[in-house]
Amino acid sequence: WKKVEYADQYRNPASNLGTPLPPAPVQEPGKRVRAKAIIHQLKQNRKQMIQNKGGVSVYSDFDIGEGKIRVSLNPNDQKQVPINVKNEGNETVTFVRCEMLRKLRVFTLRDEANVTSSQPFSLAAGATHQIEVICPMADSGYFPVTLVFQFKDANSKPFNIIRFFSARVTSSLTEELKPTAPYKPYHGSIRRRTDAIIEEGLPPCSSSLTSPLVFDNYGERFSLLLHMEEIQMEADITRYSMEGVTMDRDRHNRNLLVLKVPGVAENRPSVLRGDHLFASVCGVNPPITRYKGYVHAVELEQVKLGFSQKFVNDFINNMKFNIFFTFNRLPLRLQHRAAQLAKYTNLKDVLFPTYSDEQCIHPLEKSLAFYDRSLEENPEQVAAVHCIVSGISRPAPYLVFGPPGTGKTVTIVEAIKQVQGVISKILCVLRLASAKFPYGHFSHVFIDEAGNAVEPECVIAIAGLLDVMDLERNKDGGLLVLTGDPKQLGPVLRSPIAIKHGLDLSFLERLMSGNTLYKKNPSTGCYNERFVTKLLHNYRSHPSILRIPNELFYDNELKAEADTLISHSYCQWQHLPKKTYSRQVEKIREAINRVDKVLKVMDNIRELKVGSVEEFQGQERKVIIISTVRSCSDYLQMDEDFNLGFLKNPKRFNVALTRAKALLIVVGNPIILSKDRNWNSFLNYCVNNECYTGYNYASDDLESDLVEGLEKLGLDPDPADPDTLSIIQQQLEPEWRSEV
Repeated sequence: WKKVEYADQYRNPASNLGTPLPPAPVQEPGKRVRAKAIIHQLKQNRKQMIQNKGGVSVYSDFDIGEGKIRVSLNPNDQKQVPINVKNEGNETVTFVRCEMLRKLRVFTLRDEANVTSSQPFSLAAGATHQIEVICPMADSGYFPVTLVFQFKDANSKPFNIIRFFSARVTSSLTEELKPTAPYKPYHGSIRRRTDAIIEEGLPPCSSSLTSPLVFDNYGERFSLLLHMEEIQMEADITRYSMEGVTMDRDRHNRNLLVLKVPGVAENRPSVLRGDHLFASVCGVNPPITRYKGYVHAVELEQVKLGFSQKFVNDFINNMKFNIFFTFNRLPLRLQHRAAQLAKYTNLKDVLFPTYSDEQCIHPLEKSLAFYDRSLEENPEQVAAVHCIVSGISRPAPYLVFGPPGTGKTVTIVEAIKQVQGVISKILCVLRLASAKFPYGHFSHVFIDEAGNAVEPECVIAIAGLLDVMDLERNKDGGLLVLTGDPKQLGPVLRSPIAIKHGLDLSFLERLMSGNTLYKKNPSTGCYNERFVTKLLHNYRSHPSILRIPNELFYDNELKAEADTLISHSYCQWQHLPKKTYSRQVEKIREAINRVDKVLKVMDNIRELKVGSVEEFQGQERKVIIISTVRSCSDYLQMDEDFNLGFLKNPKRFNVALTRAKALLIVVGNPIILSKDRNWNSFLNYCVNNECYTGYNYASDDLESDLVEGLEKLGLDPDPADPDTLSIIQQQLEPEWRSEV
C-alpha cells in the first residue's frame, strides 16, 4: 500500500506525468549570465550577508528588520537618511567602501570622509562612522537599491555587510489604500489529503501525454488533462476556506444568511448564484455535520446563502463557522462528455482537417443581398461571408481571424442572418445535442471567441450536433465556423501540468499554428481564403494606439479606419506630453467609490469600469488606463516562467493596448517594462513621439552597474536555479509563489 495525496501541482510538480520536464534553457552569454549566477550565490548566503559581523554593526533609524531600511516620502520631497557604521569590537577595522550594488540616479551617497577603496577609513574600536543616503524624490513609485558595506579585519581579511535600502514615494490616497492586514493567500493546512491502499494494475504501453495529439488518443488525452485541471482547481479553491467566521441574517429575507467573503467581487473565490458551499459549526465534537448552503446572491464583498430550515432555525447570532468553498463541476463534465463523443460522432475531419471537398451549399460566386450594407465596402468581410454561406471549406472548419476592432462580430452576425445558423452557447447547445434532431439538420454551427475556450469546450458545441460532410455518405454535412484571434488571450487554466501538455492551446490556435490549411502561403504571404479570412480594417483605435500591436502581432497589415470624431477626440487633451494584475483592481475601485473625495462625486463615475485585462477582452472604451502592477525587476524571471501579469505575456500585452479608441494611458515602472521586448518597443515609440513623461529611465545603466557591483563582492558564482526565489522577491512578498 502507499499514501496518495491530492495536492497543489505547483507545490508538488508531478514530473512523472507525460514527457520529462525540459532542461533549463541555455543561459545567454555575457553580463546577464554573470549577474544571475552571482545573484544566486548571494541568495544562498542571504542570512550571512545581512548579519552584522567582524565586530561591525550597520544600523539606521529607518530599519524595518531583515536587513531592510525603508523611508517613505511624498512626491517632490527630499530626505537625508543616516546609516551608522559602528565598530563594536576590540580591534580596529578598515572600512573600505559603501556603494550601491546598482546605481539609481535618484539616490546619492554622502560620506564626509570620502571613503573609497583607494582611501579607506580606519574605524577604531567603539567608533562610529555615518553614511547618508540623499533622496530627492520627484516621481512617485517604489525605488529599491542594495547597499554593500565592505570591510577588512585586523588581518586584512575582507568581509561584507548588505542592507536593502528602499524609498516609497506615495500620496495620501496611497496611504489610505494600503493593506490593513498581512496577505495570506494560501491555507496549506487545509489541503485535501487521503490515505488509501492502492493495488497496482497493468499500465498501458504508452501515455497519452508522451505522444502527439491525434484523433485516436483524443478522448483519452483530454480526459486526463481535464482531470489534472480539476485537481488543481480543488487545491486552489481551498485557499479561500475560512475558519471561525460569523454570519448574519439577511435583513430582507430572514431565511437567508449573509456571509462576508473578502475578494469575492474579484472572483477570488469565484462564487455565482446557484453555486454552493459548506459550513460547519466551530468547536463541536466528531462526527462534524457540514451544512450545504446555496448562493442566492453575490453583492460586493458578501454572499447570501440558503441553508436547510433546521440550520436556519438553530442559527444564533455570533455563532462561529468554518467555511469550505467548492466549484461547479458541470462545465468539466460537459467537456469530458464532448471529448469522448468526438470519436463516436466521427469528428476526425473537423478536428484534424486535411482537405476540402470543394462542394458548396450555396454557390460561392452568387451575389448576396447584405443586411448590413456597410460591409460591402470591406473586401475581407465580404469574402468571409461568401465563404461561410457557401460552406466551401467542408468538412474542414472555416476560420475568421479577427484582430482587435476589425468588425469580427458584425461579420459573423451578417453570416448568421444569411444562413440562420446556430450560435453556440454551451448549455443551449447541450440541450440541442440531446434533442435528437434529424441527421443533417444544421447546416452551420458558429463558435464565437473560439480563442478563449479550451478545445473540449468547443467540441461541446459540435459533438452530437454537427454532422460531418462526406461525399459518399453525407453530402449535406454541416460547416463549423470558428471566429477569434489567436494573438489575444486564450483560456484561463490553473494546472501547470495541463498547461504544459497543451490544454491552454485553443482549437482555433491549434489549427492556425499547426495545420497547413490555415497558415500563410510562404510564397504569397496570404491565407487560403477557402479556409480562413483575416480581417484587416480596424474601426476602433487612433492610428497611434494601433501602431505597436499592428507591428508586433499582425504583420503590419491592419488599416486604421476608425471614425476620427471618436478616435481623435482626445488629441488636444491638456495633459498629453505632446498634443496630438487582482488586488490592485480592488484598491482602484475602493479609491473611486469610497476614499477619493473628488472621484466619488464626479458625474457618471459609476459608469467607470475597473477590471483585469481578461474582463476587457472583446470590449472597447473611448479611454483606457492601464496599470502594469509590477514594481520589482526580480519578478521578471517568475513572470517569464508562469506568464504572469503583462511581462512576458504578449497576448495580454496585445489585448491591453488594443481596447482604447481615442486615448491610451499606461502607468508603470519603465525600468522593468523595458526588459521585455514588446513593452520596450512600446516605450521607445512613446519616447520618440514625445508621448512619455515621468522617470528618465534611459539614464540608468542598471545592468552594467549590477554586474560590476556583484563582481566586487568576490562571490563564486554558481549556476542559477530558475525555480528559486530572489532575495528582493522574498523580502517584498514572501508568499507570492504560493499564489501562482
